[in-house]
Amino acid sequence: MDIQIQNQDLTFEGKIVQETITGTFTQQGQSVPFELAKGETEEVEEPQEEGESIQTEVENGTMQALLEIPGGEGPFPVMILIAGSGPTDKNGNSPALPGKNNSLKLLAKELAAEGIATIRYDKRGVGDNMALVSSEQELRFNDYIQDVAAWVRYAKNSELFSTETRRPSGDS
Repeated sequence: MDIQIQNQDLTFEGKIVQETITGTFTQQGQSVPFELAKGETEEVEEPQEEGESIQTEVENGTMQALLEIPGGEGPFPVMILIAGSGPTDKNGNSPALPGKNNSLKLLAKELAAEGIATIRYDKRGVGDNMALVSSEQELRFNDYIQDVAAWVRYAKNSELFSTETRRPSGDS
């Protein structure tokens, strides 16, 4: 098999015997032998999510979220992290993009290090909150507004969080 990628010729020459492929891979005049054999499938266990699991009542059920609390004594300022468009999850990852960037999870950790608590949640129809919608066609923008309003009420009613606005250091 010959493949051309970025003006380079890649060549795979080999044969299949039962469940093994053996042959030679050639790139830029360099040849390397290879052998690919079917192996055992390893089940990779997802790491346990850090943070405290919390929930609040919303239309059509109960919504789940993760609460990241700074060390020390509260009450703490709190930020509600809302995942981006499409099927983006509470950690900032999307099945539409390869790999995991965990941008919202990392942001929550950094905010906790600065003394700010975070609530981050999967939107309706995604991850932990998949069951809150039976079909994507039923979703309306107002549903998302009502969901974040429910988390704001949760935060306002919790003694964990302060109601004062915190200014970034260096501002007067």
